[in-house]
Amino acid sequence: MINKLSIIILLILSSCAVNNNMDNKFMIRFASCFHSDKVSLYINEQVIFKNLVIKTDDELDLTPIRVIYFSDNTIKVYNKKNILYSNKIVLDKEISLYIEKNNKIQKKTISLSKGKRFVIDGCNNDIQINQFSNRIVYE
Repeated sequence: MINKLSIIILLILSSCAVNNNMDNKFMIRFASCFHSDKVSLYINEQVIFKNLVIKTDDELDLTPIRVIYFSDNTIKVYNKKNILYSNKIVLDKEISLYIEKNNKIQKKTISLSKGKRFVIDGCNNDIQINQFSNRIVYE
């Protein structure tokens, strides 16, 4: 009886995990070298957030900020588990990202077919937008 119950619970948890992964179309993480910087993010010239103060966690070299675009065309900005912003936006398979850090702007046109995970670094007084097709593992 315990084995059957364990299997059922495992199947339910697996199903939830799969549905959660399929629900988002892309995700943006802010990683290294943010030191209480004012950051703004635009997608296709639409403001996602403006002048958000972002700071890298010294222990993990990550910020708690995540931007997730869901299949219902909702884009949400999270600080840990708290939703800071939520908007509806319709995007194609190619998007233009504009990131502004302390009045310096980086623009990159991206095809989502090449990967739907993005990591933005702010090192060397520069902004780097990295695109990944596989799950990102932080060591």
